[in-house]
Amino acid sequence: MVETSKEQLLEEFSRFLIKLGKEIENRLGEKGKLEEELKQKKATVRKLDSEVFLARKRLAKLLIELSDLESKRREFEEKKFLLEKKKS
Repeated sequence: MVETSKEQLLEEFSRFLIKLGKEIENRLGEKGKLEEELKQKKATVRKLDSEVFLARKRLAKLLIELSDLESKRREFEEKKFLLEKKKS
């Protein structure tokens, strides 16, 4: 009877190890999927960071151009005012 009990314990332990092995395989599969998803999301973030940088660079250039145009507009308005004043 002791032998049967040992055999039953060994069988139960064996089933437990098999079940545990399957659970480990499942978790490793999940881990692999999550790592791949993380890798893709990091690549997306890098791409978006690059796009944001380029957009900010273009915006800075446009702001400089706008400032220059505003200065020229004010200069022409002053000249126009002086010409109109001379005509009067």
